Amino acid sequence: MHGEERLVALEILRLAPERVGGLALVDTNARPDTEAQAERRRAINAVVLAAPDLRALGEASLGGLVHEGASEDVRRELVEMTVAVGARAYVRQNLAVMARTDQRPILPKIRIPTKVVVGEADVMTPLALSREIHAAIVGSTFHVVPKCGHLPPIETPQVMADLLSQLLAICA
Repeated sequence: MHGEERLVALEILRLAPERVGGLALVDTNARPDTEAQAERRRAINAVVLAAPDLRALGEASLGGLVHEGASEDVRRELVEMTVAVGARAYVRQNLAVMARTDQRPILPKIRIPTKVVVGEADVMTPLALSREIHAAIVGSTFHVVPKCGHLPPIETPQVMADLLSQLLAICA
């Protein structure tokens, strides 16, 4: 369910900034989809909804999600998650991402401790997009997670736990 978290976090921050003490933006993109990206998502949605076997699709999508060195356990868990969540939830998430507005204008207004985290091998949200977010948020810290793709919380849970613990300590 990557993607939705970012949308919710920035929306909460936009609506009630006084209620947010710290922020972690992990492998995310503040830009709206281009028409080409939206068209690609529509095509993927059609394939997902028509797929007789989500397990096969989940396995095929791993190359774009995780680092090539991700463990077999991580890969298996992601495929099982794909199957458990189902096609409709996947499509709903894609539709939400397609509908998002440009979040870049809110970034310079963020005045709370913020960590921007990206997997070094993330092909879905390349480092440049995370660098853009980091550059726009004064005082944010930028962390590139080595040997990691799009899913640091799943691929490198201890690294993410350490980064989030550091953030919580700053916010306490």
